[in-house]
Amino acid sequence: MDYKLTPILVVFGLFLGSVALYLTPAEEDPQIPITMVHISTNFIGATASEVEMRVTTPLENFLSKVSGVKHIYSKSSQGSSSISLEFHLGEYNTESVFKVYEIIHERIGKLPSNITQPIITAMEIDDVPSLVYSLYSETNNYSRTELKQFAQSLKVSLSQIKDIRQTDIITGVSPAVRISLDTHKMDFLGIDSQIIKQKIQAENSSSYLLKDIQNNKINEVWIGEYLELNDIERLKNLLVGFKNKNAIYLKDVTKEIKLANDLADTYVNYYKNGKSHPSVTLTVSKKPLTSAISLEKDVRYILEDEMQRYLPKDLKLDITRNYAKSASSKVNHLTQKLLIVIGIVMLLVLVTMGYRFAIIVATSTLVTLALTLFASMVMGFTFNQVSLFALIFSIGILVDDAIVVVENVHRYQLESNESIRTIIPKAISEVGQPTIIATLAVTITLLPMVFVTGLMGPYMSPIPINASVGMLISLLIAFTVTPWLLYKFSAKHTPKSIEKESSLNFFICLNMFFLKTKFRQLFLIFIISGMVFSSFLLVTNKLVVLKMLPHDNKMEMQLEVKLPSGSALEATTRLLNKIALDLSAIPEISSQQLYAGRSGPINFNGMVRSYQVRRGSHKGDIQISLTPKSMRERSSHEIAGEVRKIVSKYLNEAHIKIVEVPPGPPVLSPILAEIYEHDTAKLNKLTRKVESYFKDTEGICDIDTKLVEDRVKSIIVIDAKKSERYGISIHEINQHIKVLSSEKIGYIHNARNIDGIPIIMSLKDSEKSLDSLLQSQIKGIFLYELVEIKEKNIEAKIYHKDRRKVNYVSADVLGENESPLYGMFEISQKIKDIEQHFISTPLNINAQIKWSGEWRITYETFRDMGLAYLVGIIFLYLLLINQYNSYLVPLVIMSPIPLTIIGVLPGHYFYGSAFTATSMIGMIALAGIIVRNSVLLIDFIQDKEKEGFSIDEAVIQSVKIRTKPIMITAITAVLGSLFILSDPVFEGMAVSLISGVFIGTILTLLVIPILYKLTSSNKLSK
Repeated sequence: MDYKLTPILVVFGLFLGSVALYLTPAEEDPQIPITMVHISTNFIGATASEVEMRVTTPLENFLSKVSGVKHIYSKSSQGSSSISLEFHLGEYNTESVFKVYEIIHERIGKLPSNITQPIITAMEIDDVPSLVYSLYSETNNYSRTELKQFAQSLKVSLSQIKDIRQTDIITGVSPAVRISLDTHKMDFLGIDSQIIKQKIQAENSSSYLLKDIQNNKINEVWIGEYLELNDIERLKNLLVGFKNKNAIYLKDVTKEIKLANDLADTYVNYYKNGKSHPSVTLTVSKKPLTSAISLEKDVRYILEDEMQRYLPKDLKLDITRNYAKSASSKVNHLTQKLLIVIGIVMLLVLVTMGYRFAIIVATSTLVTLALTLFASMVMGFTFNQVSLFALIFSIGILVDDAIVVVENVHRYQLESNESIRTIIPKAISEVGQPTIIATLAVTITLLPMVFVTGLMGPYMSPIPINASVGMLISLLIAFTVTPWLLYKFSAKHTPKSIEKESSLNFFICLNMFFLKTKFRQLFLIFIISGMVFSSFLLVTNKLVVLKMLPHDNKMEMQLEVKLPSGSALEATTRLLNKIALDLSAIPEISSQQLYAGRSGPINFNGMVRSYQVRRGSHKGDIQISLTPKSMRERSSHEIAGEVRKIVSKYLNEAHIKIVEVPPGPPVLSPILAEIYEHDTAKLNKLTRKVESYFKDTEGICDIDTKLVEDRVKSIIVIDAKKSERYGISIHEINQHIKVLSSEKIGYIHNARNIDGIPIIMSLKDSEKSLDSLLQSQIKGIFLYELVEIKEKNIEAKIYHKDRRKVNYVSADVLGENESPLYGMFEISQKIKDIEQHFISTPLNINAQIKWSGEWRITYETFRDMGLAYLVGIIFLYLLLINQYNSYLVPLVIMSPIPLTIIGVLPGHYFYGSAFTATSMIGMIALAGIIVRNSVLLIDFIQDKEKEGFSIDEAVIQSVKIRTKPIMITAITAVLGSLFILSDPVFEGMAVSLISGVFIGTILTLLVIPILYKLTSSNKLSK
């Protein structure tokens, strides 16, 4: 008690907590160690079937040998193959990429020789940009090329920040020197496109020749000079040939030679205040285990400095994604809640035991919390909403040990004339063993949650780990620091008369009533059993809805737009602008970023769904930024509902999907049917059939498939006989067509442009058509005389999952409960003639459906949590058997666990909350909390029996003495849970804890004494 090192350890513990507060990185969500690797390669001229057979399938077979791969997804399309590998959690990014590179390098010789070298890219959670900026001009004074150059200068400046993992610029604009050929003049002057190409490449070359040594100095001699940006005139006056001894210059056979700033495969626009502005997007991602908040400060300092000192004043740089701000807001908000909870708990102790004991409990709690924060940092956790919610939730548990010790000392002081030095060892000895058992019980029930598989495991892992570590630390503090504080700060004992408490309090009256006859005891058990059964009816009758996680209130959302395949980029841009104009009427939307031809900057959801490879002129993306939560009344989910209504009028022009940021680990789609069939025609037919079932189900929206409309392609076939007759080789014809169809023949050298400025030869944009191409001449012969045009259908893309041919039907859900599970099961009941799999993986080649999406992660999470719950209960039972040397007493102690259902499920019903994964976590935590109270009761009853009390007297004394500490700890748990009740994601946990602790505590004080008496005469309990 008077150990001199104790105060030093207290100060050191608080110091470690301060270090953890300063050094622990802060972010919005936990880091999930998931790695995705993408392999893409081209097989020019091959059909989708040929690509599948000769490239994709062999690559899949090779890659299936890579260890750590969980799933292989592939897409075979005309001329290209794309494969995505999803690795098991924890597979390190660099190692994963090396494995893939190594096996492809070993087997590349077994693939067709004319495929391009496979491009391998990897992504993990830290590749997701935490900061996104839009650079634009309100007056639209700058071209897209100029905006890109400004953004490149900002990117270079940011490279000095050590915590940046990667910076990217999103813009489809590439400046180029465009040489528009005049085929008529070329024919008249007898100049061939190949001659022009060769002349330009020769002019734009430079090579080292020799060293000229004169007067002991070395002078390097080079031949030729590269073209530079100011050499357009030099290019125009390039000699390309002669006719009738007259020189022919490049300008004589072209319509124009200019630096073009509008060459684009993507259009990026920024929509704000009802106006659209050409823009460039700058993204910043952070290195692992670095703070998003500190990174944002460094980036903001440099960007503001660059904008003020070097860039034009009329340029604007708006931040459209700021995970640092949301993380800071969330961390600050939850830290405030944490301190408030501690304050309220101290107030409770103040009211029940006095200010000295309140100070002791507060100090013990702060030291426990400080050491828990330090331990969390050492284990690699960051400050995020899950880890902080874990601390808030566990405050009610962490103070229990200190409260039990302090309350017992307080009781001894009131009942004894002994000194505080004598009282403390006695009081602690009395509650020491049950406190240890109770703490281990809570830890045993929580820790198995660490082994939950899938994305949900690491996402929620801070809760069981931090809470368990905190419990063990609180136990240590309760037996070391708390006694020292009691000895130093507890008032010196002054003998006083003890007010006799009335034994006829509520719980004692109830116990006395039921203890009188066995019939009453059995009748009470029967009533409680009926209440448990009735509670389950709330789930079976859908009065309490099962759902993975509820919708969160986020700062952003996304519109995924897909026009009919083959739509021009300009058509996609026009539709995006029309949608943005309509959406600007929603007051909570602060800005919109429009991306035509590609997706915008990915988030974690986009990474899992492989949005980074989403390309095509018919595809677009609108990233919507919302006003801060404090400035709006509606949640992001409610705003999404209005967005869905507004865009519904465009559904006849394009497929539009509203993508909300998921509250937890993402899935490919809320409802996802994977349809397997080895025959492509049958697969497409089945997909349409399943799609019709989706459309016929009420409440199903955003239905999409991978099927596309039939399209026709024109094929230019060279007539070998005719080409030979005219003395023109097939190679010359191919080169002629290639040049006129836009060929990159070199680069202009310019230090300001990082990507280089290509030189492109082609027909003028207004003349680019198949007819214009056929009317061109090569060696005086019209092209249409040398070729034949054939038309063929473009073969649809072929998808595989885990090396099996597959197609997908995806959807979201609307309605009262908005749980995808019920919509999925309703659709599945309509499908009678196709084999369906909900859990197992289809293996044979027959037509089959595998249900995935949110169902899959929900099943895995609830399965694993249920197993964790069961394992925790089993280990808890074994622990109690060891402690009490009985088979029945542990069952009595654990009996309130299933009774918490009476509180949990009706609690969800009355609060109007779905039963979610966090609700299940609350139930698991409840098991430990309720058993803790049971242990304190049973231990005291058995102590009284050893003192010679009868069973009835021991029970009454136990209830009388232990009701106060049990009620105090129950109230602290409820108070801690009240402060997480307002969060949409953790609402379920709060409801489980509040209602479960409330009902569980009442039933513990009532049922435990009665069951103990009923079983006390059984030989197995002895």
